[in-house]
Amino acid sequence: MILFAQTISDCLARLFWPVIILCPLSWAVLASRPEPRDASDLVGSSMGLWLHLPALLLSAAGIAAVLESWPLLSKEQPGSKHLRRLRIGPLQGCGLASIAGIIAMAAGLIVMALCFDLVARSEGKSEAARPIVRALPADADLDIPPALDRRQPARRSLSFSVHSTWESEGLDLRPHALLLERDSYSAMHVQVIGDGKVLNREPILISNSDELISLRFPSRPLRSLEIRALDFGDFRVSFPAGTVCSLSTEQHHSRINCILAALSYLLPAALSLAAICLLGRDCSKAVSLALALTVLVACTLADLTPNAAALQAYGRGEWIPSSGLGEESLLSLALIVTLLLIAIPFRSGVRR
Repeated sequence: MILFAQTISDCLARLFWPVIILCPLSWAVLASRPEPRDASDLVGSSMGLWLHLPALLLSAAGIAAVLESWPLLSKEQPGSKHLRRLRIGPLQGCGLASIAGIIAMAAGLIVMALCFDLVARSEGKSEAARPIVRALPADADLDIPPALDRRQPARRSLSFSVHSTWESEGLDLRPHALLLERDSYSAMHVQVIGDGKVLNREPILISNSDELISLRFPSRPLRSLEIRALDFGDFRVSFPAGTVCSLSTEQHHSRINCILAALSYLLPAALSLAAICLLGRDCSKAVSLALALTVLVACTLADLTPNAAALQAYGRGEWIPSSGLGEESLLSLALIVTLLLIAIPFRSGVRR
């Protein structure tokens, strides 16, 4: 435990200056962003994406700090021979060192997130977070969701159920749109009906796939939805599960939501450290760091861990615990534990 506490202290000391540098960097990035006129939803969504920069850099610095603090994570580091004689657990202390690094990274990410949200609110680019619930298609049991398509004129509407106990004040729609003909590009116009009442005064145009459409209306209970085609246009439009979300009138402080978004980077960071525990025995410190950073960036770009989705939810003002990221987080944790278990025989067999 003494070595564990020392590793945490050493990682915190090594992360002090990166945090001091990244906090004003966050301010500079947000302050320099131009704000488009009449595009508040777009501004909020893109603002959250800028959290990737300091969170990614701080995670990379945290991984480097762990490698510097625990010599056994890579080969031929000063002090490694002495530590091997101590026989520190099945992973030679690499697991505990990784946990220590994660704790230090969590502290740094919290400080950075508080600074980021403070600047975002001072710039008017942050708002309270709202819980969401995903509407379920009436035909959710079908492998291929039904669609609005001019080739099927008998189906002019799609039905959804909303299982929530609170009032809603808006909807976020992400329709999947498929162009039927190359030479024609007429948009589809739809109307949204909630519990028998029309929710949008003006018809909604759908001409792009996966484009975020935000619909706001006075707060009201919402139990059922119908999306009705006014004219089909030249698109086949569907709304698979998870693409229709109801927004609650409840509010949570954006500061907490920003902290949760930043802490989501602990998952790819932990996965990177687990990869080092598995493969770093025969790699130099530089190669181990390169391996970890590759895993960190790949997880973020390929959505292998839910940190990118968490930052998108923060940018859209969605309360992250309600965004349905629990399953992905559990899968990431299961992968981390699996890598550590596989690493045990490799670390236990290190030659002394």
